[in-house]
Amino acid sequence: VYKSALHTINMGLKNFALSFGIFIVFVLFISYAIQAFYPAPEYKNFCNETHFFPKTPVLAETSVKCIPNPILDKKTEECYKSEGSPYYEYDSNNCPISVNCDFCSKDFQEAEKKYSSKLFIITIIVGIITIGIGALLFSIESIGAGLIAGGVGSIVYGSARNWQNLSSYTKVILLFIALIFLIYIGIRMNKKLK
Repeated sequence: VYKSALHTINMGLKNFALSFGIFIVFVLFISYAIQAFYPAPEYKNFCNETHFFPKTPVLAETSVKCIPNPILDKKTEECYKSEGSPYYEYDSNNCPISVNCDFCSKDFQEAEKKYSSKLFIITIIVGIITIGIGALLFSIESIGAGLIAGGVGSIVYGSARNWQNLSSYTKVILLFIALIFLIYIGIRMNKKLK
């Protein structure tokens, strides 16, 4: 009896380790495959950082004080209101003489939002398919459980990347659908085992 119980515990630990390994490797595989074949937009491709850190003349100590310029102040305020980033050009006294508005950050954020939405759809589809395959292979418990966990991990990964873009209602609906789907898979798998 003792040897039988010990054998069962060892098999349980081996199955758990294999399931956990499949889960971790699957989630890593999905995240790196997405990075390789569908890379995220990069900030440097949208924004030229030299606008924000322009080279300004180095001055010896001087008593020159820049005169406030209400026109530049108004343009700066308008730039911020339109979600841009102001950058300035300076004269030889290191006083701002003009302001330009750069929308690269806004463009980057819009590209990131579109990317996250598409990534969300991809990971949901991959996750559902993987959970389905795991449910079909659940007769080989460690592999089926690992694939189901990997599918759930894929859905969580995509949801986390896109979570800030979803409304509260959408979040609740998606979580409810995921919960119902997982309960359904659990019921079907337990019926097969009995």
